[in-house]
Amino acid sequence: MVDDNATSRRALQSQLERWGLETLVADGPQAAVDLLAGGRPVQVALIDLQMPGMDGPRHGRPPARTAGRP
Repeated sequence: MVDDNATSRRALQSQLERWGLETLVADGPQAAVDLLAGGRPVQVALIDLQMPGMDGPRHGRPPARTAGRP
């Protein structure tokens, strides 16, 4: 889950954990990228629609492929 608002992060994380879901939480786009760089698989991403620097739709797009790499 990515959200720049601490109150929203806590509320959503609490609800997700009550449902029995394991959560990875990031306070912004770069923190989310750093979490994903660790190679841990993620099945669902909840991304805040409006964040400074990178909004949810832009953050949710797959990264551009580098020439010669799948």
